[in-house]
Amino acid sequence: MAEVLESEKKELTLSINDFDEPQEISGAESWATLAANLIFMKPSTLPTDPEMGFDIRRYDFAFIDDKRPEIEQGISDQIRTYFPELPLDNVDVTTQTMSNGIPLLVVVLTFTENGDRTTSVIAAEKSEKGVLNFSIVP
Repeated sequence: MAEVLESEKKELTLSINDFDEPQEISGAESWATLAANLIFMKPSTLPTDPEMGFDIRRYDFAFIDDKRPEIEQGISDQIRTYFPELPLDNVDVTTQTMSNGIPLLVVVLTFTENGDRTTSVIAAEKSEKGVLNFSIVP
């Protein structure tokens, strides 16, 4: 039997599709979703694994450039530790300022499987009230 590629494996989301069945995602979309869960999760969220989670909220997005290498390494370490099967190649963190002055954090994840390169983007903003909004673009 042929080995199943990581990009062919499916993950379930916490939503349902148009046919009232659990929604499935695969490939770069599932990889980015799993990574986002680690990036936003606070350590100790899971009592059985208190080291799991990066908690990007602890950083001030406006001044994140000073901590970029630390953040990129931390995200990379989390993904390689908790999802070693993901074909992660690179993590790149940048910031942009939106027109309303709110800083936007952009995490670019590059995956390589069988020579095929895929890039996913996770963009997050922390509003003035501290609310974190994010979007994943596989």
